[in-house]
Amino acid sequence: MKVRRVWKVVGNIVFYAVIIALIAVSCIMIKAKKSGVQPSIFGYKFYVVLTGSMTPTIAPGDLVIVKDVEPSQVKTGDIITFASANSKNITTHRVQSVKNDKGIEFVTKGDANNVTDLNPVAQKYLIGRVVSHVDKIGIAMQSIQNHLMQIVIIILAVGVLLFVLVNVVGGNKKKQKEEGVEIND
Repeated sequence: MKVRRVWKVVGNIVFYAVIIALIAVSCIMIKAKKSGVQPSIFGYKFYVVLTGSMTPTIAPGDLVIVKDVEPSQVKTGDIITFASANSKNITTHRVQSVKNDKGIEFVTKGDANNVTDLNPVAQKYLIGRVVSHVDKIGIAMQSIQNHLMQIVIIILAVGVLLFVLVNVVGGNKKKQKEEGVEIND
């Protein structure tokens, strides 16, 4: 009986920790979406790769995990994510060289491209250095981000439903045992 009780407590702790984490991440994402910025969790940002310019290293649909770094920490060979100076595009390319003429600038090139990018990336457009990528998960992440409010509502509804079922059904069984009614499980 004690082992069962321990597992029940552990299960409750894990359940509530997951719910709290989901709510926290959802709040961060909703707040970031409203303010028009990419959400950052502990200095990490997540982007979905849309083009094949970094194949075979990073393919379209992959999720890249980008860490905030100081421009001085970026070296030749690093893969960085940066904003375009002329549009709202976000690009992930490999650093071919670092220039220090007029502040730090990065000459970049996609692994699948034949030539370097037309304009060097000024340090103010640096978003961060790619620390990892996850194959094909970006498509799912993009779908989740597009339907975030519906997902949060469903998760909360299921959580409340489970909470009510556990307390009502569990409470009835406990009450029946206390009253001496036989229960068939």
